[in-house]
Amino acid sequence: LAIMSAELQWQIVRKNNRFLNKNLCGFQEQIDTHPLNLSGKNSFSASGLVNNQAIGVSAGAKSGVVLTTKRPSKARNPKSITAQVKLFRGARPTSAAIRAQTAGNYYRADLVNVAMAKASAILRSQRGKKFKASTAKGRKTRSMASMIEAKVWHKEE
Repeated sequence: LAIMSAELQWQIVRKNNRFLNKNLCGFQEQIDTHPLNLSGKNSFSASGLVNNQAIGVSAGAKSGVVLTTKRPSKARNPKSITAQVKLFRGARPTSAAIRAQTAGNYYRADLVNVAMAKASAILRSQRGKKFKASTAKGRKTRSMASMIEAKVWHKEE
């Protein structure tokens, strides 16, 4: 089994592949939905389909983030070509782990900022919104509200 270069693979799949969403309204922009494509751009540098080294960030099953990296040494075995790491401790440990797994390990340092931005967006979406109960402001308003709740105040007509 001969393996082609990444550049040759890109020339073959850049216009037609399973993960390419073409806009039918006439716009030239095409979106790549491959799991190892962080930015969604249909370009050689962002493509996780043809590059030997690629990074993917996705949401975990319950919470947290899953960092997926492509292992060049397993190129001939498609089943085990990706390695997944579950990161669920919080925002700062997650960003530190992403930085350590990529740029700290000399692995696609150009994708570190994009991966950290995507991970922080996922973590932000998993946080619950805190709703603050609206309270009546002012001394007279609070006392009047407490009187109404206690059913002490009656409006006489």
